Amino acid sequence: MILFSSLLLAVAITFPKPVPPDASRLASGYHLTAHRCVVADVERPAHFLPPTDPRVRHEYALPEGYDSYAAHYAMDHGRYGEAIIAFRRALSETTLRRYEADVGYRLPLSDALYRAHRIHEAKLEWQRILKDAPYRTSDSATSLVLKGRFRDALVRFAVSPPRFNAATFGDDGSAYNMQRGLNAAAQGDIAAAKTFLGYSVECDSGFQVPHLALGVIAAMEQRFTTARHEWLAVLEGWDPSTGADITTAQYDAIRLLLKYS
Repeated sequence: MILFSSLLLAVAITFPKPVPPDASRLASGYHLTAHRCVVADVERPAHFLPPTDPRVRHEYALPEGYDSYAAHYAMDHGRYGEAIIAFRRALSETTLRRYEADVGYRLPLSDALYRAHRIHEAKLEWQRILKDAPYRTSDSATSLVLKGRFRDALVRFAVSPPRFNAATFGDDGSAYNMQRGLNAAAQGDIAAAKTFLGYSVECDSGFQVPHLALGVIAAMEQRFTTARHEWLAVLEGWDPSTGADITTAQYDAIRLLLKYS
């Protein structure tokens, strides 16, 4: 009865309309894929120098900057123990304000700890981050997930997803596919939701919101290992509109990881 009422409510709601990228306005050197992602005609993989390279030492003269670089390099190569040591050194050296240190060092440190299976230590870092969160309570959709009301939460996510940079993620097609996925999930078509949210991640793997939603769907299906990996991907994601702040989606993911880990 509760599920029927939720779906009936979803049918009656007017959801945001997904807006695809305008193919006629693509910049030179870019094209639109079959899944409405905007991608470069020629992909140039990023190349990062190892921390032992003298050029890195020269560029990052201050210990804090060098240790942060070394930590992120170790994370990218799956060497989580090294990353943990380097992030903790950076935290001990930092002159940043607390919230800047949280997003720059403590948040990725918590991710490294979790991936190294040091769950208790990761939770302590998340609790510390939440103490300084600008929003003391989770948003309405995440609050519903924390209560186990997954279907209602998916409706709320579709109507009001966590704030994100609409220009960046609209231009590359990821916001379009995200909204398609959220709308499908809210209306009970979970298979289509997974497909469209997957397209969104395909357009931009760093987009936090589709990972958050895919984690909620996985948790609803009792696939908690998958859910946790999706929420860790939120912590590793990015959003250019937020500057030095932890995003709403990342605070949501932290709360969900604390609940379901």
